[in-house]
Amino acid sequence: MAVPLLASAAVALAISAGLSLAARRIADRTPDLPVATERFYGGLPPMPPIRPKPAVLTATHWLSAGAVGAARGLNDTPKLVAIGAFALVPAGMTTTGITFLVAAAMGAGAVAVGIPVARRLGEGVVTLTHAEGLRANVTSAALVAVGGSAGLPMSTTHVSTGAIAGASGTQLGRLNSRTLREFAIAWTATPIAAALVAAGVYLLVR
Repeated sequence: MAVPLLASAAVALAISAGLSLAARRIADRTPDLPVATERFYGGLPPMPPIRPKPAVLTATHWLSAGAVGAARGLNDTPKLVAIGAFALVPAGMTTTGITFLVAAAMGAGAVAVGIPVARRLGEGVVTLTHAEGLRANVTSAALVAVGGSAGLPMSTTHVSTGAIAGASGTQLGRLNSRTLREFAIAWTATPIAAALVAAGVYLLVR
């Protein structure tokens, strides 16, 4: 069970890094477009280089962030529904009702306390450009959606962290090693703490 969880972060990092390296290589090899000169256009001033409109890139980045949210719902909601079903289905609640309840709880939690987590993940690992963030989001959404559809035990946070770190490509000096170290400690301690708490609760209520 731990293999997909751990491997997903490494796969996300590799894919995101590959996309970043490919994008930079394409940008380096793309020749400059010819500008309008007096020789060809009778005195017209040089045309500025054609670049993607910032508004389009920003909108696409936001859409990709929405895709990550949808993938997270696809991946995380069924797990929570399965846990809740043990207690709520015998009480007469349907799995559909539990699904809506879990979705509402996840949404409320994200609005109430999700901003610090989002900032830590989005800004604490590495400062990304819009294009790098877009590539990281696309990588995260695709991997989490595929893993969730296949029923693999993957973590959206693990995948997103790998994709964000990979977006820096070979520029490893941009990464915040302290943040990554704290993430690694948290990922190691959380399963152990959860197991201990669950065991303690079981002993109390059995």
